[in-house]
Amino acid sequence: MEYDVVIVGAGPAGLASAIRLKQLEAEAGTELAVCVVEKASELHNDGNYAAPLSQVVRWLGDKAEELGVEIYPGFAAAEQFGLGIKEVWEVPEDHPEFAPGLVQHTLGWPLDAATYGGTFLYHMAPNLVQIKGTHTAMKSGMLAAEAVFDCVRATAEDEEAAYGAEPVGYQAAFESSWIREELHAVRNYKPAFGKWGLYGGVAYSGLSAYVLRGKEPWTFSHDHVDSETTVKSDDPKAKPIDYQPDGKLSFPLLDNLARAVVDHADQPSHLRVKPELASEVLGKARGR
Repeated sequence: MEYDVVIVGAGPAGLASAIRLKQLEAEAGTELAVCVVEKASELHNDGNYAAPLSQVVRWLGDKAEELGVEIYPGFAAAEQFGLGIKEVWEVPEDHPEFAPGLVQHTLGWPLDAATYGGTFLYHMAPNLVQIKGTHTAMKSGMLAAEAVFDCVRATAEDEEAAYGAEPVGYQAAFESSWIREELHAVRNYKPAFGKWGLYGGVAYSGLSAYVLRGKEPWTFSHDHVDSETTVKSDDPKAKPIDYQPDGKLSFPLLDNLARAVVDHADQPSHLRVKPELASEVLGKARGR
């Protein structure tokens, strides 16, 4: 199968980009084959939505397909991954701690003070929660679509020029858009946690947000790759946490999985083990 544009990931940015490409196609009166590949086994999980973002993505997926975008789920393409756990709790609407639309963020346990991470707790009610960052993801996808469309049209008659051509207009479009200003203001938050840990990161983020307003004349950078901050499972620092579900607020993994009604049987593996490391990794897995 051959396509003019292949987009990796059917999230808000990828789908917004695909939709914008088909809109530009219609405006220009040209034909553009657009494909979206997604690692999830299903894009439409009818009846089981973990958050309003899932509904947004489902709606975007429907609109993209209406415009002629081909979406192929079940493809583990090149993407970045992070470790996360998602749970949905159903509570009575009159629960004293329940506040529809409230978003809470936590830091700390079970992570140590040297590890960046935390939780997002959404008090769910239909269409009340706005997930931070979705609007910037969609806008950046649309800007990318416009830059790619211009690149494809400019090289349409020259296969040699098309090979390896880059949508150079994207950077300029991003720099002149409102999302650049919004993201630039928070650029130092995560690097601050890397430099000074949990408490220093919280202190600096507060200073940047409420005093400096994100206008500090310096920009922190990541001076190492993530893999340098991790340790192997047999390292003395890697102490396992003894979780004991109480059956009230915490439950066994298999019980939660059953309640989630999620089937990943047909989903391809997201992690690839190098052949030379296979015996070592499998040996550790069996030992656990």
